[in-house]
Amino acid sequence: MKNAGRQHKKAKNTTERLIEYIKENGYKDGDRILSERKLAEEMGVSRTTVREALKNLSSIGYIESVHGYGTFVRQVNFETFIDPLSAKLDRNLKLMREVLEVRRLLECETVKMAARKLDDEGKREIELAMKRMEAEVERGETGVIGDGEFHEAIAKASGNEAMAAIGELCRDILNATRTATLKDRTKALEALEDHKMIADAIFAGDPEKAEEAMKAHINKAKTKLGDQE
Repeated sequence: MKNAGRQHKKAKNTTERLIEYIKENGYKDGDRILSERKLAEEMGVSRTTVREALKNLSSIGYIESVHGYGTFVRQVNFETFIDPLSAKLDRNLKLMREVLEVRRLLECETVKMAARKLDDEGKREIELAMKRMEAEVERGETGVIGDGEFHEAIAKASGNEAMAAIGELCRDILNATRTATLKDRTKALEALEDHKMIADAIFAGDPEKAEEAMKAHINKAKTKLGDQE
């Protein structure tokens, strides 16, 4: 058991070193890296350790091994790391709660900025998202699409392009938490009412009230997750 733990730690360290090696040597998308044997020699570790490290990088899409040709660097972007995480959320309530904590930190700041900087276009986008969710719920659906559009509209209305971009990049992760907390009509209607309170505070130009409403909204979502355990 101890040997297995040491091997895992070695592989983790080697994975981090491999990432640095790829960066420092200027490897680009499609470039072939050294063979397993040569990497082991270069890093002073066993081929078993290198093999496990390469598997780790392959699992997050950082590299791709092609039988008979070698191992190649894949284009690395934010989605490379987001996709495996979003796949785990469906079966991990603890991770979902942690994502909701991140949402609370980000979205409470975002909603305050939206309340301060809202323009006509931002207001229109928020209203359209609310109507979309209302229509979904009236059809007996969960409203998750409109819910996502509502939060994205707030991020755009904040005037902070980086915040809006993070929301778009993390869409799959955030939607997984929304799907888990909007499983029936009652929960969807509650979320819709929360959205109305958040929107009213934004439209009134009240950052503190908007933050308070958003925090309450996300805290309710965490409680709903707790009910599923």
